[in-house]
Amino acid sequence: MTSILLILFLIFVLSLFFFNHIEKESEAELRKRGVYLARALSHQAVEPLLYEDLFALYRLLDVFKIKKEEKAPESEEGIVEYAAVYGREEKLLAFVGKDLYRKELEDPSGFDWSGKEALILPKTSIIFEVITPIVVNTMQVGYVRIGITRAYHLKQVRSLKRELWGMAAFLTMLGVLVSLLMTRRYILPLLHVIRGAKNIGKGKWGTQIQVKGRDETAELAGTFNEMSVKLKEAFERVQRTQEKLIRSEKLNAIGKFSANLAHELKNPLTSIKLCIQAMNEPGSSGVLDMEEREMVLNDVQRMDEIISRFLVYAAPPRIHLSPVDINAFLEEVTGKYRPRMETARIRLKFFPAVDLPLVFVDRRKMEEAVGNLCLNAIQAMPDGGEIRIRTSINGSEEDVEIDIEDTGEGIDETIREHLFEPFYTTRKKGTGLGLSIVYQIIQEHGGEISLKDKKEKGTIFSILLPV
Repeated sequence: MTSILLILFLIFVLSLFFFNHIEKESEAELRKRGVYLARALSHQAVEPLLYEDLFALYRLLDVFKIKKEEKAPESEEGIVEYAAVYGREEKLLAFVGKDLYRKELEDPSGFDWSGKEALILPKTSIIFEVITPIVVNTMQVGYVRIGITRAYHLKQVRSLKRELWGMAAFLTMLGVLVSLLMTRRYILPLLHVIRGAKNIGKGKWGTQIQVKGRDETAELAGTFNEMSVKLKEAFERVQRTQEKLIRSEKLNAIGKFSANLAHELKNPLTSIKLCIQAMNEPGSSGVLDMEEREMVLNDVQRMDEIISRFLVYAAPPRIHLSPVDINAFLEEVTGKYRPRMETARIRLKFFPAVDLPLVFVDRRKMEEAVGNLCLNAIQAMPDGGEIRIRTSINGSEEDVEIDIEDTGEGIDETIREHLFEPFYTTRKKGTGLGLSIVYQIIQEHGGEISLKDKKEKGTIFSILLPV
């Protein structure tokens, strides 16, 4: 379509340029013709003018064959509308032409010749005058006025324009036809290739396009079909491999999950088993004392907590978002841990940013995530220290950033890459689920959590939450 419009535009511009050029050339030729006729008349009128032979002057003017009818001349010879010869003192001696011009020509006004051999003046939109002096021995004895009509000239130009416009229309139709043929032969196959590529982009692997002919576009279509088939085969192989890996990862996770759960439950179960065995020993009263009952209750409570944490990680409940002022929320959550921080000789410093936008969070789950990070910071500073919490707007202005920093010993480089993996822990009584649960909660909110580099000792956990 673009090529067709371009062809039409070029033909239109070239036609306008050509028509303008023809009109100018035709006008120039008409002026030259008028000047030639006026000069010829002025030279031939010298002798009759000197002898004041009016009969000879009129016979001279009759040569122009001026028509009396009000219609355009049918040939180039009829371009003279009127002709007049003036003698001394601008006296009209002879006139040939339509009567409507005679009265005006009987009362002529002076002309500024300025040394010109011919003067061309516009009279109407159709007629222009050519005025030439009659000179004898460098002395002007009179002048000639000839009215030249453009009627024949305009008639010829209009006829030529009709012919040229017809030719332009023919060329336009020919250009459109050629463009359509080219489009059908070359462009349409390329459009089929583009549509096929878009289908592959949408996941329709193995898309095929029709191949016609033996030219370059057919070769391109054939190459595309081969590529599409190979992509489909490769995708299916990747999909099968991925399914195997997922099954393997699931089995591995289940095994790891079961092993860690068994490990965590083994110690409390052992304590309970020993207490029950002690009740059945000879000489025993068969009743647990106060210390033994407290130990059993503590072990049961620990098993309940372990099972609850494993269930939270294995089957997290759906989140319920609500708008939250993050500064006020952090003040509220960290306030619950202040007594424990004071006992551990840890100072809490809060640096809230002003004019932060609201964020949508699940208050209960986000409280659990922030609480876990605070507990990690407290455990990382057994000899006391400082926890600094900062809020800010991310550079992209699409996220609120929360930095939780401690002044503990920091995290070794070898541990960083396993930090958010489930069941990975460096503590004897840890389950390895704390940071992995935090990671899971932040991911559920569409955010990100990472460990920032710190030159001094300590750790900075950075959370990005979408506004």
